Amino acid sequence: VFALAVNGEIEAYTSAGIIQITGHWLSKEYGPHKAKELLLSLIKDVHLIYISEETLLWALRSKITDIEDAFQYYLAVQYGMDYFISHDKKLKKEVLPVLPILTALEFLKELE
Repeated sequence: VFALAVNGEIEAYTSAGIIQITGHWLSKEYGPHKAKELLLSLIKDVHLIYISEETLLWALRSKITDIEDAFQYYLAVQYGMDYFISHDKKLKKEVLPVLPILTALEFLKELE
């Protein structure tokens, strides 16, 4: 999926929150210098989107029990995304019909 975004075949989006979380784990694994390099490379090919207060409240009032998942999912709804890519089977059961959740493999098959 990232290769498609890098090649300009799809537009990929993520939240600033995911970048922060990813930065934390990359820093632990590779150190802060390499983590920053990797994040700078990532955000060249992935658009950052930001959650509104209204969407944040909507997510907190939703039936999604994992708060981080709720924020990410409803942020995607806020921006009218076509797909939400996740391997979380529990999340698939808690979402709205307007935004399907696909695994990366399901997404790639959808593009064929």
